[in-house]
Amino acid sequence: MTSEALEHAEEMVFRYQERHDRILNQMNSQYLCHREMEEALLGARTDMDEALEFAAGLRRLQMKIICCYPHHEMQRRN
Repeated sequence: MTSEALEHAEEMVFRYQERHDRILNQMNSQYLCHREMEEALLGARTDMDEALEFAAGLRRLQMKIICCYPHHEMQRRN
C-alpha cells in the first residue's frame, strides 16, 4: 500500500514539474506582462513543492517501516 501511494505521489510530482516547465517555456516565448501568468507560475510551484514534500514524506515512512521490520523475519520469508 505504501509503495502504491509513493508511486502515485512521485507521478504527481512529475506531472507538476512538467506543468511548471510548460509555464516556463511560455514565459520564455512571451515577456511576463500578464499577472495571470505570474499567478499560474506561483500556483504551479506551490503545487509541485507540496507534491514533492508528500512524496518525500512517504519515502521516509517507507524507510522507517523497512528499518523497523525484524531482519530475521525477512530472511524467514525468503
